[in-house]
This record gives sequence, C-alpha cells and structure tokens, in this order.
Amino acid sequence: RLDFHVRALRSVTGQVTVYDTAIGEYIPATGVPVELRELSRKTTTNSAGKFNFQDLPAGDFAVVLDWDETKVIRNVTIPPEPTSIRLEIKLPRSASTVVIDGKK
Repeated sequence: RLDFHVRALRSVTGQVTVYDTAIGEYIPATGVPVELRELSRKTTTNSAGKFNFQDLPAGDFAVVLDWDETKVIRNVTIPPEPTSIRLEIKLPRSASTVVIDGKK
C-alpha cells in the first residue's frame, strides 16, 4: 500500500489598474498595498500592477487595497480543491471612496 498526501495549491492573483485622465485609459497601479485581511498577509503591486498570494487555505477572505485614501475590498471564497482565483481591479480616480466588490 502506498499513500500520497498532496497539498492543494490555492492562490489569489490580480492586476490593479487606475484611470489616467491625462491619457484617457487605465494604466498599471504600481506600489499599491494589498492585504489578505483574515490571514494578515500583505504585499504591494509590482511595476505591472500585479500581486500574488500563494499557499492559501480554503475559506472566505477579503482582499483589501488602500489607494489614495480609497479602500477597495474584494471578497473571495477559496474552495477546498486546488484553485487559482484571478482578480481584475480598476481603481477609481477620485479619493475618499470605499468600494466593496465593485460597488460604491
């Protein structure tokens, strides 16, 4: 008898963009703090506006971004099976706004 224990690989990745009024299109938002709140894991977006959290447990989590006095919250549910959840987050250009799951 041979037993294998395989750890389920789960991740949340994303790209964050912000509207640039000077050129009239969305551009990568670099250096934006991103937190996976329930796990107290933090990162920042890279030069392409991307972030990545790996080796995650199953469960419900809030992905929180802080941008120029704006808090953006995206709720994600990570299933027990292996998965990779991809988020596309477009930041508002105005400050002092709270955006939860794409709704102001």
